[in-house]
Amino acid sequence: MKSFAKFFIGAVFGFFIMYAFLGLELEISMFDIAYELIWILGSISLILLVLALVGMLQIKRKASSPLEGEEEDDRDKWQYKKFNDVSLVGNISMIFSIVTLSIVIVTKQELLLTICALILVLISGASSFVSPYLMKVMYPERDLPEVSDKDYTKKLLASSDEGERHVMLEGLYYTFNSTNILLVGAMIILTVYSVSSEQSQLFAIFIIGLILITINTQYILQIRNK
Repeated sequence: MKSFAKFFIGAVFGFFIMYAFLGLELEISMFDIAYELIWILGSISLILLVLALVGMLQIKRKASSPLEGEEEDDRDKWQYKKFNDVSLVGNISMIFSIVTLSIVIVTKQELLLTICALILVLISGASSFVSPYLMKVMYPERDLPEVSDKDYTKKLLASSDEGERHVMLEGLYYTFNSTNILLVGAMIILTVYSVSSEQSQLFAIFIIGLILITINTQYILQIRNK
């Protein structure tokens, strides 16, 4: 019921925003600002990537330090927060790099810029996939599954205690609700943009609709079959 209420409020809010902007002529072309966007987003992605890599090295160095008692507890708390920060920064870096590469390809920039954007995507993507391996470095005494394991999620939950499972599931539930609201908001914004700029975004709206159907169906089937 709460999820539906949030969903409804978001839809109504977006509806009024749409009508508020219907009278405006949005004629900003992505091609006009593509080059600047590429450098801005690419630079942000690179900075975040460096921060993620530095954070990984800090975790690895800290984990190898022999500590006992309160110092070890403090290190565990620091590692936990640092690992989450590194994961977040790494994922955002990868997203920005993909957006950068997409703009480069769509706007048909020079080959050198395309290669640089592709390299950035590969490195940031690799860093995002490497970060889960840090958990084995942080907790060598725990029987954590390999990331490549097809049952990684189940085994990770099985190796976690009750408190850790509660935190993970709570985070995933809030993320699921937020994803629904944000994707509906994106559909509304794309509709406004399509009407105002006369540049059809129907394909993007259709894809977002499919994503919404998929994630909601997957979620319901997952909890229904338990």
